[in-house]
Amino acid sequence: MPTKYQVPIKKFESIFKDYIEIYKDVKLKPESLGKIIDLLRGSNQVYDDKELINAKQVNAFFESIPLDVQWDNETTFKKNVEEVNKQREVQVKQIIEHQEKKLEEKVKKNEALASDEEMKMIKNGQYFRFLAKNASIGKGKRKTEINVRNIFIKIDDGDVQIYGNSKKEGEFVLNGSIQTDGTLSLEMRIANGKTFTAEGEMEVKETVLLIKLTTDIGKIIIHLDVEYWFGYYESEGEPSNMECFLKIIGNDVIGYSKDEVGDAVWKGKIKGETFNAKKYYITQHEVKYEGKIKRVGTQREIRGKWVIDEDSQDNFYLSHNEGGDYDKREDNEEGNDDSDHELENCPNGHKLVWNKERGEYPENFCCDNCGDERMVEVGRWNCAKDQYDICGTCKKIPEKETKTCPKGHQLEWNNKQGDYPQPSYLCDICNRDETTSKGRWHCKICTYDLCPKCRKP
Repeated sequence: MPTKYQVPIKKFESIFKDYIEIYKDVKLKPESLGKIIDLLRGSNQVYDDKELINAKQVNAFFESIPLDVQWDNETTFKKNVEEVNKQREVQVKQIIEHQEKKLEEKVKKNEALASDEEMKMIKNGQYFRFLAKNASIGKGKRKTEINVRNIFIKIDDGDVQIYGNSKKEGEFVLNGSIQTDGTLSLEMRIANGKTFTAEGEMEVKETVLLIKLTTDIGKIIIHLDVEYWFGYYESEGEPSNMECFLKIIGNDVIGYSKDEVGDAVWKGKIKGETFNAKKYYITQHEVKYEGKIKRVGTQREIRGKWVIDEDSQDNFYLSHNEGGDYDKREDNEEGNDDSDHELENCPNGHKLVWNKERGEYPENFCCDNCGDERMVEVGRWNCAKDQYDICGTCKKIPEKETKTCPKGHQLEWNNKQGDYPQPSYLCDICNRDETTSKGRWHCKICTYDLCPKCRKP
């Protein structure tokens, strides 16, 4: 089954027509609708009833196009689409460059701290190496951040090795196996030589891939540093839903997926627009995936064929929104009054206070409510005793903190593009991508911006 945001194009035509005419107050000529869908697909080839389109991303895309676009004029419409795409490509490029730089720094840091045993596994091509975005260990209401450096999975026998450290236990190693359904049976060895059993699984929570383990010293949750891709693979023409978590580092691809056959690890290469990867079902068979990868606005798509042998092959499709998914943040904003009341204290009952001091923290912190990573200097609701942090999106920041930038300069209301390379900006509190023409609170000296949701005009 396709995901809830994917619908067949045949069905999407009527949904999209209603959306434009009701919410945009624009009348569409019958032939114009076909032209629009051809432009969105990047092709004017005839499509069949099975081809799916990402309705959620298309709706978001059209929010950025001016209302006075002549929808029934192909030339005018195409010009506007191309302009929006150019703007988004610049934004996406900046986001990707920033992410790649942070990833490169993380890899270097991990390798500098790695043990001889870890370095041997890094160089061993039989192991698949994953990085963690963040990790924690909790017992009762208390939860403490831990550092997980490297996660290794060996597909042929399901061997798993996880290396890291924490303030309380020091260096630790988790060693054991993973089954075809993603369940894990591990032994945890800590610095003082003590060992504990650790049972759990690889779990998909909305668009996040987690390792969840239960041990005698607490529950361990590891958020893997991978990106959510969704789509389907066909077998004898029938589509089956496929959730996939990929990380593209330069030209290399690493990933993890779940489907009705079982859990699998991906490894491959990207060369230009060519995507080549193998999907290794844990302790089972492997499948070759070949196709074309392209970017449409903030959407990245892969279309092609999966192949086991001459008798077993069919089509597949995957897509990923590189611009970010803000649904969760929007939900938090709508319920901010209630969530603010619930987030007065840390789990141990200590009052949370607004804090911009870095102290023992690294450059970024991880919100203990939503899991998002933010810069320490923009501030967070903090319990210093338990190192518990809540971001300014989950709990509204104090109004006085929205008057100036972190360096104390007064913020001024501004709706001009100014020196920015594109007519948009990222809010420095909630990290939301917004249009400059809608206005924002701005510090020209520091290029610091707050969106209207973080501070009302």
